[in-house]
Amino acid sequence: NKEVEHVTHHEWNRLEEETVVDYFDTLYKEKKKRKKKYKNTTINRKISSLRDLIRHLKKKKVITNDISYFDDIEKYDDDTETIEAMPLDVALQYAEHFLKAERFKPYEKHCICLLAIDTGLRVSELLNLLHSQFVLETGYVIIRGRGKGNKKWIKKISHNLYEKLLQIDNKDDKVFSLNVKNVKDMIDRAKKELNHQSRNYTFHSFR
Repeated sequence: NKEVEHVTHHEWNRLEEETVVDYFDTLYKEKKKRKKKYKNTTINRKISSLRDLIRHLKKKKVITNDISYFDDIEKYDDDTETIEAMPLDVALQYAEHFLKAERFKPYEKHCICLLAIDTGLRVSELLNLLHSQFVLETGYVIIRGRGKGNKKWIKKISHNLYEKLLQIDNKDDKVFSLNVKNVKDMIDRAKKELNHQSRNYTFHSFR
C-alpha cells in the first residue's frame, strides 16, 4: 500500500514467492459486474513488468534475496478475443448508418467513424483529441498526439475531412463530446440493425 518510490530496501527483500503468486491469483479472481475484471493478457503484462523491475533491483543490489522463483511463475493462457476487421465498404456503411439512424449526435458519430477509418486511431485517442493537435498544411492536415504506452503518433487527413470535424457542435477544445459508452452502444445498435450480430465487430474493427 505504498507508491513504489517509498518502498524500502528491507521491504523489497521481504518479497517472496508466495506473496507474488497470491497477488496475481487475486487479480485473476477479481470480478467486476460478475465478470473477470482483468484479461489474462493484462495480468501477464503485469507479471512481465514486475519481473523486469525485480531483476533490475537485484542487479542494482537493492534486492539481495534469491529471486529465481520469478522464472518459475507461469503466465496465464491467452484469453484475448479476436476482433474482426471491417472491410472498407462495410466500415463506410457503418459511418453512413450512424448519420441516418442514430438519434443522439448522429453527425458526431458519423465523423468519429470516418476519422477512425482514415487514421486508425484508438477510440481513447479519438475521444481525447483536441483541436489544438491539428496543424494545417498546404495539401493536408497533420494531427499529432500520444497513444498507448505514451508513444508519439502523427497522422495526416484531408482538408475535406477536417472541415467536417469543424462542423461538430462542441464548445470546448475537444473535437468530440462522446464517451466510451456512447461509442460502444452505437456499435452494438448498428450491428443489430445491419444484421451483423454474428460478426465480432467493435469500434476497434475500424483500425
